[in-house]
Amino acid sequence: MERRLHPRYPARWRVTLLCQCHRDMQQRVFDGITSDVSLGGMCIYSSHNLCASREMETILTIPSLHTGGTPHQLKIRVRASHTVLVGELDAFRTGVQFLGMSEADRQCLQHHLEVRFGCYAIGKYQPISDAVSA
Repeated sequence: MERRLHPRYPARWRVTLLCQCHRDMQQRVFDGITSDVSLGGMCIYSSHNLCASREMETILTIPSLHTGGTPHQLKIRVRASHTVLVGELDAFRTGVQFLGMSEADRQCLQHHLEVRFGCYAIGKYQPISDAVSA
């Protein structure tokens, strides 16, 4: 059983990564796509190998629920927890933990996850507090 604070949902949304490269200290911008999203983090596929434990800014683009509507752009500070090369996709898969976002962005994300995916969480979800007491 997974031990997470929040359930993950199979969202395929665009994400922009604003990464301070540790080699030359230059700010770089990379595009990615999520494979799953929760209120506590997300899994991102991108062409860039993000350094584990590095903090960065991201912009998560959530499509509008209405045809022709304006997409929502959420600014989220994250920390990369792990990165793996997925050879058959020629991309890196990176898990990131959310460190900070505005309350309005958090409510927007929660709303979209609930409306779009409802009870379709990935895996067998068990909150950390329940797992510790079990």
